[in-house]
Amino acid sequence: MKPFLRIAARKSDLARLQAVLVASLIREHALTSGAEAPEIQFHFSESLGDKNLNDPLWKMPEKGVFTSDLSKGLAEGEFDLVVHSWKDLPLESDSLVLGCPKREDSRDLILFRTDAIQTWQKSGELKVLSSSPRRERNLSEFLKQYLPHAPSSVEFVPVRGNIPTRVRKLIEAEAGCHALVIAQAALDRLLHPPQGDLGREFVPVAETLAGLLEQTESVTAPLSINPPAPAQGALAIEARPNDSRVHALIQPILDREATEDVRRERATLTRFGGGCHQKIGVSCTRHPYGKVEILRGITQAGEVLDERRLLRGTGPSVRPSASMWSTSLLGVKLFDREPLTPSVELTRLPGWYVSHPDALPEGTPMGPPIWCSGLMTWRALARRGYWVRGCDDSLGESEHVAYTKLGHADSRELGAGIATYRLIPRSFSNPFRELGLEGKTHFFWRSISQFERVSGLCPEILKANHACGPGATARFLTGRVERLEIFLADKDGSPQ
Repeated sequence: MKPFLRIAARKSDLARLQAVLVASLIREHALTSGAEAPEIQFHFSESLGDKNLNDPLWKMPEKGVFTSDLSKGLAEGEFDLVVHSWKDLPLESDSLVLGCPKREDSRDLILFRTDAIQTWQKSGELKVLSSSPRRERNLSEFLKQYLPHAPSSVEFVPVRGNIPTRVRKLIEAEAGCHALVIAQAALDRLLHPPQGDLGREFVPVAETLAGLLEQTESVTAPLSINPPAPAQGALAIEARPNDSRVHALIQPILDREATEDVRRERATLTRFGGGCHQKIGVSCTRHPYGKVEILRGITQAGEVLDERRLLRGTGPSVRPSASMWSTSLLGVKLFDREPLTPSVELTRLPGWYVSHPDALPEGTPMGPPIWCSGLMTWRALARRGYWVRGCDDSLGESEHVAYTKLGHADSRELGAGIATYRLIPRSFSNPFRELGLEGKTHFFWRSISQFERVSGLCPEILKANHACGPGATARFLTGRVERLEIFLADKDGSPQ
């Protein structure tokens, strides 16, 4: 007899799609492993949160507003497993969660109605649709500083409904709003349903949503400013504790590392009481050099949280002090910058990746989408009137296929990018004294060029203690200095 599996989820487009994604993964694993794929039955129902679309989430019961009915049906044997958005589950439900498949982008996306941008820029008053106290707390000041012609006031307006409904409310200017904050993962899933018979019913939703998004401009909220709700972007697969048959079907499709990261995020929130009512975001992301954990918000007791840590085996040993040298701490200027005429017309490129404000020449017309290496560059460009889509948070440059890197002519990391300026080394008659190197035992480098210039003038520093941010500089320094540690930098580029 063919095995069967009863999968339950909420009735919304996104919840049904997430159940279908899990079913697709089960089928794919059976196909590749030579096992017989189970016959899958879906059970979809409305939760309390789906039925009550009038009250903001923070006014509704704190626990299980989207999940309690489904968890109850699972316990009573109505179905074999439930697929949830993990962030919707009460913290105490984690004991029944087997884990999650590969996690999607956990960041929030801010959508702006294109036809309303000039309106709020002129008035200085920006109104944003959002259902999250966390987003309101973390994004209010960000929106005043990182948008071109930034608003002087930001007002958040509660919004309910599924993702297509919320985007439609933005386009229809509900409550006179100009922008909407939603989870990037939810949008990505709806825009890219699984291929084949299981995903066919979601194609019209994807097409409708894509049409609505053509009327918007977007900004990806950086994790350092706005870490997400714990587990955002992760699907939770909940099953009965002793159902070994279902456990055996699910274990092969789970992502061990993503599951571990999500459990860590939710455990962190537990320390402060938990729940979507909290104004707290937590993020744990993996990189080649270790995990980066970000905690930001304010507790119900009024405690302000603002932490960004690199989790690794050794503790930090470099901190700003009298024995530390960095250009930002000492105000040292190693280079002058000479603009270059780019080899191609920049506005013809599909996108710009800007690693330093000087990489985008003054007077360059507004052009394609912009992505930055960090917040310092983003803010500088916004003040010059440029719209920036997002940044890498100074955690190492990501590969952005659609963006052409702009940088200086001698950059070792420019690759196929475009040189827009040249570094002109400043001369020093007594570099050791003029650079302030006396008594310095620890050096923090913001770029390869800095290191090459100073170590070339004063090679004796090679035997000192060195530190830098993650990414290209760390890769370059590895093996070139005896002692190297990777650190996160503050928003101004100073060692944290």
